[in-house]
Amino acid sequence: MAMRTTTLVLTLTLAYAATPPTWPNQFHVEYTEYSHQLHPWGNGTTNQGSLHYDFTNRRQLFVHGEGQTDNWCQCAGTGTDDECHLLSAVGASGNSSEGSMIAWFPALAKCCTIGNWDHGFGPIRPDWLVAGNSTHVGPKKVDGRMCDEWANNHPGDYFMMTSDNWSQDSNGVPCDYVDTFKKWVRVLGMRHSLTFDPSSYSTAAEGDAVFARPTVDCSESCPNKQGWCTA
Repeated sequence: MAMRTTTLVLTLTLAYAATPPTWPNQFHVEYTEYSHQLHPWGNGTTNQGSLHYDFTNRRQLFVHGEGQTDNWCQCAGTGTDDECHLLSAVGASGNSSEGSMIAWFPALAKCCTIGNWDHGFGPIRPDWLVAGNSTHVGPKKVDGRMCDEWANNHPGDYFMMTSDNWSQDSNGVPCDYVDTFKKWVRVLGMRHSLTFDPSSYSTAAEGDAVFARPTVDCSESCPNKQGWCTA
């Protein structure tokens, strides 16, 4: 009986991990973001944030709270760690017929356009893990939860990274997102992850106000031109 039970558990585990997960078309969740820049000493930074995802209406918002050192927010060239909103939607830059991603700093009333959808700055596809032929990393524990991790081996930054890793529990609730860097980058200290709060997760649709473009001008291109800012 013990052997049969073990076999059953193994079969279920393999079945669960057979196919990369697909995101629901709409969800929102809060997270704790950890970042450590390219220096092998000192502490990293931690801040709060949230992801608002609505592929049904082709819009997406990442909120990186105060204390952030997010690389996409750095495209704006503000030189601050103020709260930063990365909104990807049609009309985000002020052009009602064009989809684009903007970086907006509410406390500074500053906003700029990082790039348009033709250059890869649209909302993430719900099946990005499937489309990327992601590999199964295996089970992992995240804040006491058993999660299943997948690695998309087509990261946005091939020079520094090997994969974008996503994990979620058996109920489909996100656990974490991790930028997996190449060994030489890790030796220099680079780290970045989002650890999701399961109690905040919801697949309920959010209203237009969540994804509303700011009232300030966002039409100018962001001034910083690091590699990722012109992907």
